[in-house]
Amino acid sequence: RADTSQPFDIDPPVLLSVEPSEAFPGETVRLLGSGFASDPANNALTLDGVEVNVTEASPGELRFEVPDAPSGD
Repeated sequence: RADTSQPFDIDPPVLLSVEPSEAFPGETVRLLGSGFASDPANNALTLDGVEVNVTEASPGELRFEVPDAPSGD
């Protein structure tokens, strides 16, 4: 059987700005850039190792709610 696979390039997302630059748990943050998936579920995002729920998405913008900080010992 012949190999019919073709190489392809995937451009990584590019982050241009974060608005606001400081936010607290429960607040919404907006990431502006390019290369994001249009479906919020198709964007994987973590903040200090905590998985973040993307609430809105477009190729140039993501919005997420800042999660509660993990409790320490």
